[in-house]
Amino acid sequence: MRRAVVSVTVALAVITLASPVPNTNAASERKPLTIEPQTVPQGPICFSTAPFPDILVWFLDRHGNTANALHFDGVGRDLSLNRTQSVSITFNLPNPTELRFGYTTYPQPGAVPPVVPVIAGGRVSLTTLTGPGECFSPDAASCGAFTMALIACPATAKAAAGRAQGQQ
Repeated sequence: MRRAVVSVTVALAVITLASPVPNTNAASERKPLTIEPQTVPQGPICFSTAPFPDILVWFLDRHGNTANALHFDGVGRDLSLNRTQSVSITFNLPNPTELRFGYTTYPQPGAVPPVVPVIAGGRVSLTTLTGPGECFSPDAASCGAFTMALIACPATAKAAAGRAQGQQ
């Protein structure tokens, strides 16, 4: 399974670093930067968030780059409570060693018990495929530090038992 995860990560990194982004300017030019987002998202890319049982499934679009970073944005789903997400990822250049992530998980209306919105961020090492994250919610008790880890997306993805991020 680790071989499949590493293969997906390496493939995403190679595609990312090798493919040009349409309509981006060289660092030496001084024209306004315009970007045409991709029409086909990359994914699914899945993460676990121990000690929380959340399994995150993301689809990313290359959104642009600068001389110092590659930027992706996208959408996702937290499978623990079937909640939607907005996602942002950045790889620092010229030699990326980690990806920096940020996401917002939106509450699911009518959920019992109630679920609050969650904002989280952190980084994942491209060597170990894991890294520290921190989530924040209106009630500090339902969030905190976690370990973000790239995992193989399960064919029948189901969340583990336990209290999800933001669950009251």
